[in-house]
Amino acid sequence: MSVEPFPGPDSPRMRFGAEMRRLREAARLSQAAVASRLGCTQTQVSRLEAATRTPSKSDAERLDRLFGSGGSTYFTGLRERIIAPGGPIWFRSWVEEIEPTALVLHSWDPLFVPGLLRTESYARRIFSREPLM
Repeated sequence: MSVEPFPGPDSPRMRFGAEMRRLREAARLSQAAVASRLGCTQTQVSRLEAATRTPSKSDAERLDRLFGSGGSTYFTGLRERIIAPGGPIWFRSWVEEIEPTALVLHSWDPLFVPGLLRTESYARRIFSREPLM
């Protein structure tokens, strides 16, 4: 299970959660009532509203149907800004298909510090030490 960083106050994920809460409260619905209509748990609804969970495509589409009028795509549009804020297209499939089912993410980087951050003193320090094997 990954922990996502807390988004900034003007982030699309915060806006998604705030709008979801505002519309839910305006409709006088509890989180449990929204959860049953979305086909998820109350915890998932709470995490969406708190912006600690990235909404899935189906979450956004169901919220558009629940709170929208006449084919609204408001939540779908907000979700698009969450998952692809100018990033590469391949990242969308990662967010939609791989990330939600991932239990652990391992990363390998052959460099201790990326090239632009390396200094001569850093390199001397690294190469003066023995490998930890």
